[in-house]
Amino acid sequence: DEAEESDEAEESDEAEESDEAEESDETEASDEAEASDEAEASDETEESDEAEASDEDEASDEEEASDDAPTYQPTETPDRRLQDAPDDPGTYGAAFAYEPSDGSMTKVYFASNEGTGLLQLELPLTIDDDCWNSGLDASDHTECDASAQLTWISASDEADSNDGLNCPKGDIFETVAPSTTPSYKPTKAPTGPSTKEPTTAVPTTATPTYAPQPQPTPRPTPAQPAPTSVPTYAPQVMPTSPEPSPQPTLYMPSPAPNYGPTPPPTKLQCEPFDCNAHSEPIQILQRDKDEDIYSVCELNTVTGEYDVLYDIDWFDGHINAAGMFVGVDGTRQAYASFGGYLCAFDQHKKCCLDTPLAEPKPNAGTLVHTDYYYAKDPGGGTERGFHWVQNVTGTPIFHDDVLFKISASVYEGTVLDVATVDELFVGEELIDDGVTNGRYLVGMAEGFEVLVVRCDETGYPAAYAVLPSVIDWSFGEVQDEGSFGAAYTFMSEKGIHVLFSENDGHGLFEVGFPMTIPDECWNT
Repeated sequence: DEAEESDEAEESDEAEESDEAEESDETEASDEAEASDEAEASDETEESDEAEASDEDEASDEEEASDDAPTYQPTETPDRRLQDAPDDPGTYGAAFAYEPSDGSMTKVYFASNEGTGLLQLELPLTIDDDCWNSGLDASDHTECDASAQLTWISASDEADSNDGLNCPKGDIFETVAPSTTPSYKPTKAPTGPSTKEPTTAVPTTATPTYAPQPQPTPRPTPAQPAPTSVPTYAPQVMPTSPEPSPQPTLYMPSPAPNYGPTPPPTKLQCEPFDCNAHSEPIQILQRDKDEDIYSVCELNTVTGEYDVLYDIDWFDGHINAAGMFVGVDGTRQAYASFGGYLCAFDQHKKCCLDTPLAEPKPNAGTLVHTDYYYAKDPGGGTERGFHWVQNVTGTPIFHDDVLFKISASVYEGTVLDVATVDELFVGEELIDDGVTNGRYLVGMAEGFEVLVVRCDETGYPAAYAVLPSVIDWSFGEVQDEGSFGAAYTFMSEKGIHVLFSENDGHGLFEVGFPMTIPDECWNT
C-alpha cells in the first residue's frame, strides 16, 4: 500500500510539473480563450438565473391572476433611445397618430424613409405665440428656438414614394385585453405539460369519438315518402299502360304546364356609390389623352389634385354627362352616358337602359331625383337644347324632343356641365323668379357667364336665362376665361353649394345664392 501511495504521489508530482510546464508554454491567445470561456459560462449562468427568476415571477403572476378576473392594462411605452444616431436625420414619409384605449395622451409616430426607424413625438408640446408663422409671404417665416423631443421606438425598413395611414383607436405598443371567449386560432404553446398516457382509465363520455373505423359504415337507407292521395307532377317510373297502342297517336302531346308564373328575368345590379368614404367632388376623366381609358377620380380640395378611385378599363367608348342619383333611403348611385346609353355603373360593370339617348355623345348631364337631364355643347356654336329621361329607376320615359334651343350668341364658348338646384328639396327659395319650388339646371360658360335652365311643373326644360358674373378671386390667379367640365351640388348645414371645376387647373368656383332673375331675362 505504501508503495502504491508513493507511486501515486510521484505520478501526481510529475503531472503537476508537466501541467506547469505546459501552462508556462501557453500563449496569450490561450489565456484569452479561457477568459472568453469563463465569460460565456458566467453569461449562461446569469441568463439561467434570470430565466428561473422570470419563470418564478410568471408563475406568481399566473397564481395571482387566477384569483381575480382578467383586467386590461396598456403596455407602458419603453424607454428606448437610438444608440447610433445618423449624421443625416433623413426624411420621414409616413406619419401616424393613435388614440390609446385607456384615454391617455395621443401617440404620434414618424417612419424614416432611409430605414433609421420609427420615432415618437413626445407630447404635450409647448409652442409660444411668437413661434407661429402665417401669411403667404414665407420669406420672413422662422424656426422656433424651442425643441421637440423625439424618441426612437423601433426599427423600420426603407421606403420610397410613400405615405402613412392608420386606424386611430389603440396604439401599436398597446396590449390587447384578454377576451372572455375562446379564439378561433390555436394557442401558441400548450397550456400544461404533455401526458404520454390518457388521463382517465375509461372514456369520460358515452358518445363515441370520430376516430376511423376498421370497416366502412353501411350506406344509410333514405326514408321513403308515404304515397299521397293526389298524383304528383313528377314522371312515373313505369309506363301508364302495359302495352303500346297498335296505332300511332294522331296528335302531338301538349307540353307539361307550368305550375306558377314565370319569374321576371334577373336585372343586373350595380353597387351604390360610397359617399361616406368619398365625399369630395367626383369626376370622370381621361388622365392620358393618348389612351381611351376613363378614370373615376376624387378632387382633393386641399392639394387641388385628383386622386384615382378606379379605372374604367372594361369599357372602350365615350363616357360623359355623369350625375349622382340619391334614393329616398339615402343610397347613392352613379350614372353616366356610356356610348350614348344611360347607365348606372360601379367599379366593375355598368347597368344600362335599353333605349339610346337622343345625343350619342352628351357632355353635360345631371340627375334631379329620378329624372336625368343631358345635352351636347349647349350654345357652343350650334343651337341645341336639353333632353331628359323621366323615371330612370322605374319604367323610364325618354323625351327626345326639346322645348327650346339655346342661342349660339348669348355667351362665350359653350357649357360643358350642369348642376342641380331643387328648391322643393332644399326647402327655400334660391332663385327669385316668381316660381315656387322651382327645379333648375345651372351651368357656367367659358366667359364665366351663368346659365340657368328652368323646368316646368311636368319636368320639361322650358326656359333659360344667361347672367354675367362678378368673380371674387380670393387667393386664385385671375383668368379672363375658362372651360368648366364638371359641376357639383353639395348640401351642408350652411345650405346649398353649386361648384364648378376648371379644366385647365385654375380652381374650383362656387355660384352664390340667392339670385334674382327678372321675367324679361327668360328665353323660351
